[in-house]
Amino acid sequence: MKTKNEHLAKQRRKEVVDKYGGRNLSRILNISHPAVSKWKVVPPYRALQIEELGDFKAEYIRPDIPVRPCPIRKKSIPKRRSKFLRDQSY
Repeated sequence: MKTKNEHLAKQRRKEVVDKYGGRNLSRILNISHPAVSKWKVVPPYRALQIEELGDFKAEYIRPDIPVRPCPIRKKSIPKRRSKFLRDQSY
C-alpha cells in the first residue's frame, strides 16, 4: 500500500521535470536523459542537487524521506593542496 508521501513524491518529480524539462535537467545534473526518464521519484542525492538550483527544497521534492542528508558542498573538498600547504615544511 502506498503512503500519501510516496504519492506526493511522484507528483513532485513531475513538477520538477516539467519546470526544467527532462533533457535540460539531465544536462544540469550531468546525467543521461534516459536516467531522468526512468525516475519514479527523484533520488535523494538528485533532490539535493536540484535544491542547489534554488527553485525547490529537497524536503518538498521528497516528502517521503523523513531525515535530510548532509547538504552538498561544492567547494568543500579541494582538488589539490593549496600553495600555502605545499610550501610549509613540517
